[in-house]
Amino acid sequence: MSVKNTDELVQLASTLRSLGNPRVAEETRARIWQNAQAQVALAQAAPARVPWYAAPFFRGLLRVTALLAIVFVGTSWLLWRSVPGDGLYPVARALETRGLALLPAAQRPALELQLLDRRAAEAQRLAQRRVGVPQELVAEIALAANKIAAEPEAWGGESAAAGVVNRQLTALQSVASAQPGNRQVAGALEMTAAAQRDLQVITSTQ
Repeated sequence: MSVKNTDELVQLASTLRSLGNPRVAEETRARIWQNAQAQVALAQAAPARVPWYAAPFFRGLLRVTALLAIVFVGTSWLLWRSVPGDGLYPVARALETRGLALLPAAQRPALELQLLDRRAAEAQRLAQRRVGVPQELVAEIALAANKIAAEPEAWGGESAAAGVVNRQLTALQSVASAQPGNRQVAGALEMTAAAQRDLQVITSTQ
């Protein structure tokens, strides 16, 4: 760098230092301060934004939804576990009837087999409690066993039919043990045992 250029730079630096700091007019400074204070006041006055799920309405809605879900699950379990004599049992049977009516005809046998297993489980639970098993339930089990044995193909074949009839027979045996001397139970047990023998004959001849 030449001496001439160096002298020019020194002169420029000296000139800049002589200018000093720029001065801001008092009116401008006051206006800037007022604007800053106004922005702070607006920020403090504006309500804080909360998530939608934290709003009181939605909090209440979520609580009600959770409560309904708990009630629904609990009621469904009670319905499925109910037995004759329970307050919810008529409701459970009505729901079964409605479900069968809504199903296509081709799908009804599968659901009916499940419901027959449920009848057997109900009879066994009542027998374990040493309470009287309704005669209607005993008759329903025996008639269903004979119906299945008469047309096993309509109920999924001999193997599936035999499994259901065996469970019905086991349930009636439990009832007979809990209610010795009950003629209707003894007759239903004999009918179901005959249905089981018929299925065994059909299976052995194939």
